Amino acid sequence: MNRRVAMVSLQEVKGKDLSKLKDKLALYLPDSVTVHGAIEVLLLYGTPKNIETRVFMAKGNSSTLVVTLPMMSTTHYQSLSVFWDCNKNGDQEVAAALSTLPHINWDKPLYFYACPLNLQEKLNRMLAGRQLGTGKLQPEAMTRSHLYTLSSKPLLSLSLPCGFEIRRTDAEVAESMHLYWRHKEFESLEAYKQLVRGLPGYAIFRTAMGADEENQNPKRRKAHPNGTAVSWVQLGRSNSMGNTFTIPEYRRRGLAQVVTLALANHVIRLGSKASVYICDENKASILFHERLGFGRKCAISWQPYS
Repeated sequence: MNRRVAMVSLQEVKGKDLSKLKDKLALYLPDSVTVHGAIEVLLLYGTPKNIETRVFMAKGNSSTLVVTLPMMSTTHYQSLSVFWDCNKNGDQEVAAALSTLPHINWDKPLYFYACPLNLQEKLNRMLAGRQLGTGKLQPEAMTRSHLYTLSSKPLLSLSLPCGFEIRRTDAEVAESMHLYWRHKEFESLEAYKQLVRGLPGYAIFRTAMGADEENQNPKRRKAHPNGTAVSWVQLGRSNSMGNTFTIPEYRRRGLAQVVTLALANHVIRLGSKASVYICDENKASILFHERLGFGRKCAISWQPYS
């Protein structure tokens, strides 16, 4: 057993080896989606300024363990995503390899970011059994979600209502996007601006208001003048779509559908699958994405420890 554990110490993966690892992880999709997507982001877009995602894999041809970190810029948690094939690698050797992971202290707050639910349950047992750390950490509430993906077939674009235009997101709209983001604790505002600069996203901007609408909604014109972003979606660190949001006054006009399909088409054209993580309790988001053709795949969890 000791010999097997020694075979799976972790090493960082860089350069051309990232492409080889991505191809290997593709064999395990959709379960490997988060670490696979993080590597796709590195290969397609590089590393956004001051935001570095590192990739580690276990040594040995028989090992499937891959870790990506950090997955968030928050300083409150150490964040990572983990994948392995539990049919090929046992819990004991995985725990032994993870204990060698640089820059991770298993006794300080952790956030397991979008790991497959079955693997997260194993990680929880490793921490509870002190295979990782010394038992100082306690689990917070787990968020259960599912991965939803579109097929790689071309998608039709939807037309915008009069008075709106769609453009790529940029740092100028990142502040508004961060303000309304449900999970803004994941990224500082400055880190989010860097992500928006480096990764694709789409936003819909108000260009004009009809005379009738302007007379009926003077407060809306004052709050959201021409050029204001009113609906958006952004690609994240794991090549998944997220932070889909429409300002309440502009809902039920099909704007979210337009930006979602625009970004989905962008991702698909680059050879990836358009994907999104949706919390199991968010029935409205599930219905919205299913109507656009997204299908439910594997169970994903978000598990903080403090």
